[in-house]
Amino acid sequence: AAAEKVLGSRQDLSNIFAKLAELVPQNVYFTDLKIVGTKLDITGKAKTSADMAGLISQLVSEKGQEVVSSVTIGSLASDESGRYNFTLSTQTVNKPKSQE
Repeated sequence: AAAEKVLGSRQDLSNIFAKLAELVPQNVYFTDLKIVGTKLDITGKAKTSADMAGLISQLVSEKGQEVVSSVTIGSLASDESGRYNFTLSTQTVNKPKSQE
């Protein structure tokens, strides 16, 4: 019973990744993803500031809130090529597999 409870409370990572893929604008990509518990740290690059704004808009949208909450920009800087490097921290919305 204890093992079933633990397995039932695990996040469905494939579902999280699939939903994130739908939210990410075309000119944005992730270079690193780290999930510890429900905390999700994302490092990536965006072609323009508009692309970065599009990512944030998507993450805080109604559809985005099905996957993540509490989006925080840790850093955002333009490199010599004009691309934006960013780090984000967020919380995954913990929907156990049994509720899907």
